[in-house]
Amino acid sequence: VVFEKNPQPQRFFGFSSHADESVWKTSSDKEFDRLVVEYARAIRAQGYNLFRMHGFDSWIMAYSKEDKKPLPRYLDRWDRMVYEMKRQGIYLQLNLFAFWLYASEKDWFPVAEKRMANKVLFLVGEPALRARFAEMAGKVMNHVNPYTGLAWKDDPVFIAMEYYNELGLGVEYAGRMKFSYPDDYKFFMDKWRGFLQKKYANLPKEKCPHSEAVMVNPRLPVAHDRSQLRVDYDEFWYENMKETYRFCDQVMKDNGYKGLTTQCPMPALRCTAAFWESIQIPDAHGYHCHPYNGEQPGSKVVQVSSIEEGASLFNQSFGRRIYGRPFFFNEHNYVFRNPYQYEKPVALDAYAAFQDWDARAIHAGAVALKNDRRADSFHAANNPVLRAGEFLASLFFLRRDVAPAKHKVAVALNKDYVFSIGNSVNALSPALSPLALLTNVASLFTDLPRYRNVPELQKPDMTLVPGNGAEIEWHGWFAAAKKSAVKDSSLGTAVKRLRSHGILSGKNKTDLSKKIYQSETGELTLFAKEKKVTVITPKSEAVALIAGKQARLDVLDIRKNSVNTLIGLASVDNKPLKASNRMVLVLSTRIANTNMQHDPSGELLRVIGTLPILYQCGQYNVRIARKEKMRCYALSLTGERKEEIPLISSADGCILSLDVAKLKQGPTPFFELVTEESGKLGGLTDRSEYRKR
Repeated sequence: VVFEKNPQPQRFFGFSSHADESVWKTSSDKEFDRLVVEYARAIRAQGYNLFRMHGFDSWIMAYSKEDKKPLPRYLDRWDRMVYEMKRQGIYLQLNLFAFWLYASEKDWFPVAEKRMANKVLFLVGEPALRARFAEMAGKVMNHVNPYTGLAWKDDPVFIAMEYYNELGLGVEYAGRMKFSYPDDYKFFMDKWRGFLQKKYANLPKEKCPHSEAVMVNPRLPVAHDRSQLRVDYDEFWYENMKETYRFCDQVMKDNGYKGLTTQCPMPALRCTAAFWESIQIPDAHGYHCHPYNGEQPGSKVVQVSSIEEGASLFNQSFGRRIYGRPFFFNEHNYVFRNPYQYEKPVALDAYAAFQDWDARAIHAGAVALKNDRRADSFHAANNPVLRAGEFLASLFFLRRDVAPAKHKVAVALNKDYVFSIGNSVNALSPALSPLALLTNVASLFTDLPRYRNVPELQKPDMTLVPGNGAEIEWHGWFAAAKKSAVKDSSLGTAVKRLRSHGILSGKNKTDLSKKIYQSETGELTLFAKEKKVTVITPKSEAVALIAGKQARLDVLDIRKNSVNTLIGLASVDNKPLKASNRMVLVLSTRIANTNMQHDPSGELLRVIGTLPILYQCGQYNVRIARKEKMRCYALSLTGERKEEIPLISSADGCILSLDVAKLKQGPTPFFELVTEESGKLGGLTDRSEYRKR
């Protein structure tokens, strides 16, 4: 992605949803004037340059009693929010339809409850929903912001318009409408029947693959169905998706919007085909161990390591990336109560930089002016583990510490492959997904027309065939390809080809038998069996380690580590670590709420607990390979020095021997390291200076 007047590639690093309600919703007018400025500054101070406005279709309807008519007070407040974010260099992605569809506040519950049925109806062209989208999209985009003097459609602060959040999730829900929304179900079934009859209208009855009874009253094939009817059903959705996105494109055009557009793809191959033809930018969403039933008693969060599964969240993007297109990952997280939250910056964000993604946004609530809520599944602002991860991620991704892959590999698909029995309902096989740990990989179609408003394709360095498809887990809030127990040799064959093409050098440490994967740049190495990832760049280093393990990087040497930890070191003066005068050491572990209770496995929640948030403390012995005398300070989450920690000087560097539990002012993931000379000058004691850096 580049700006119209600046050919330099841009990246956007941000967060999605849950703008601080104490700022824009519950504050008095006098408080709002002060808080909105503070909030925009805080977003920038945490290193973000993007906010995904997911939920806007309810935000401006706060306290409204009339459908589609926001109260002027909240429309004005969001105009001001946009203006203040723009002043701080924060760009915006506007989600036009999320769940609430600009309903009055009293109708939010029934509208949100119908969210899946509404997705189905929108995809098959239900007139009232389509008209609602066209009307409200037009009103929003043509609204003139009194603070900027620009209509929203003309304001370059909006990097993209997103049509409808996770629209494809509704597909597998369609059959449930029969009992919940019978009239809507009848409308949907008429569309499905009409598609079948149109497709086979000119075919003699004896050549039609379906009986006359099926053509008159077709069933809805289930996900594991392997029949021609299932192929037809997936083609029905493929055609409806294309028509839907053409409709949305036309709404943008009719309202004079000339900017970028985006939409969230599902992993199904039918969706990949539709996006190839109809969408400018895929914006994938995903979670490591999404909770079942939120924070309610009995809620389940699986306790697995993403690294052990080969960077599983990162690899969910495999098959959703489209060759030659920008790629966003603007709703994601490693959720609370999974004990491996600390893995996120090395198992996701570093690889996002390696794949040269254009935008990534954590969900949700990454910035808050008050730290006054217990830990929950997604909020990042009050979560020290996620805050530490986002600090490192901003450097890996936005500062571009991690170098992108130099080569591009394409998985070549065609329409016959997608719409064949057994494939049409499936995703691209995860067996090949580890290739994204090694080089840049995306999907292309050899026989379908490309979306018109995208650049010409460059020839890939290597092309692969897709192999077998994979079943999909459909959840009410996400969808992901399932791993298969069937042995698949396609990965081994592909890695051999990467080596023969010179994409992986002879020194590359990738060893499939040991589940070791090293990027073609050599900066990223994943050791799945050890639950370990190393990131080694000139300006930053990090490693995810389980308790009791040691690791030696370039500047960092971890000699003792008593608990599972992400250990990272990054320069904050933009110099290489070997010459930096100011660095931040990160020791990120795990959190819990006070009095939180769960079953012995940790999966099933009994009681979510209360404030204060507890931080797992470890004991460490870390050598920093710098001969200069250095000083170390424990930092608060907002950058203030809390106490000095003595370092031991040795011939081969400075040694930090630390028991985090013994810190006088409580645990923290952040530690400042400064050369003695720069420490005399004041270091990073001024919070605003720390935030700026």
